[in-house]
This record gives sequence, C-alpha cells and structure tokens, in this order.
Amino acid sequence: MVVSVPRWRIALPMKFKSLMLGLCGLLPFSLVQAELSANLGMSNMYVKRGVKSSYNDTLVFQGGLDYQNPWGFYLGGFAYNRDSREVDNWLESNAYAGWAGGYQDFSWGGGIIHYEFDGPDEGYDEYTTSLGWRFLRFSSFHRDDGTENYYDVQANAHIWDNMGFIFGVGVKDLEKIKNGKKRRKHYKNYRIGYIVAMQSDVEFGIQLNFTEEKERNFQDAFSLQFSIARKFTLFDW
Repeated sequence: MVVSVPRWRIALPMKFKSLMLGLCGLLPFSLVQAELSANLGMSNMYVKRGVKSSYNDTLVFQGGLDYQNPWGFYLGGFAYNRDSREVDNWLESNAYAGWAGGYQDFSWGGGIIHYEFDGPDEGYDEYTTSLGWRFLRFSSFHRDDGTENYYDVQANAHIWDNMGFIFGVGVKDLEKIKNGKKRRKHYKNYRIGYIVAMQSDVEFGIQLNFTEEKERNFQDAFSLQFSIARKFTLFDW
C-alpha cells in the first residue's frame, strides 16, 4: 500500500503550494519519507472559490511551510497579502492539519483549516474531506458556524510529464440574511487552467475563472490568474 499525502495549496493543483485555485481541494501524491519544505509564490490576483477577492491591481505574495510523513499525516501554514474594496493590503494567514491515504487508483483524506485575518474579516475554522479516483477529485469544505459549505469536482489532464490542464466545477452553499430572515443561496463556479512544471521546483500556471455569484457584474464574474511558485525542500528523512 502506498500512502498518498496531500500538498495543501491555495491554488494550482501542482507539486506544491501556489496561488491559483483558491483552496479547491486536497491533491495527493506519493511520499516515501518525511519531508519539511517551504514555498514562495506570486500571483496577479487572489481568487477564492471563483470569486476575485483582490482589487487595485495588487500583486499577491505568499509564503508557507509544510510537513508530511509517509503515514499520511500533514500539517502546515501559509500567509499572503490581499485587499478588499474597503481595506488595502491586509494579511491572511492559515494553518491546517490532516491525514490522507490511498490504495491503487483511489485516495482519500480529511483535515481542518484555520483562517485568521489582519483585516475586516473574523477568523474561523473549516473541516475538509476529499475522495479521488485516478484523475478525478471530489472535495468538500464546511465552515464551523454552518454559514458556508463548498463542494468541488476537479479533473486533471496530463499532456506530458511536466505540463497539463485542469478542469473544475464548484458549488458554494451560502447562508445570507435578508430582511431579518436567513436564506440559503447556491452559486456555481467554473475554471480551466494550464500548468507547467519548470526546472528547480518552479511551476507556472494560468487559469480562467467564472462565478455565478458575481454574474450581474461581467467584470467581476470573470477573472484570469497568472501564478508562479517555487518549493524549497528543507529536510527529508
């Protein structure tokens, strides 16, 4: 049995963390020894679950640490700058831990993410699950106060060993309050991306996103992301 340990990533479904997909899922890979690594990345914008969440043409910079071992346990954290229409250049940091496994063509996992903001938003936790088969991955995210659930399906299509396409569809189940009454809203988002793994653990990606949540505003409904990131292996044993 080969244990699959996920790389957590803010974005690209590549070999390590970057800034493209917005926490769309747990994407496992095979690891035969424990590893501690760092990562640095840059993107032209921050998009979370299809929704653009950075403005004023602010570049997004991210750094993080990851630990994983051959038995499926992983933990780590990362931080990056972002902005909103109300506040410029504030910091978001996240910590996560979990376990993932796999057998033959199947993989699975579960964990917890903690979000912390040096800005207008309050921190919260999310509980995650994932299930994969070959090139397909299903992931779910559930906010601890029940106000948001997110479900995601993604397919990876490899062209050569160092490049490929990703296709994804997500559904956000969101609680909103209108006229003092709680209502549930559902929004779908779609994405297609292209990924290239370059030398020295550097990876580049481009991704087109569309979300129903902002469909009344054409400019906000579509977003085009460019991202580059690099992994640094600190220790393996």
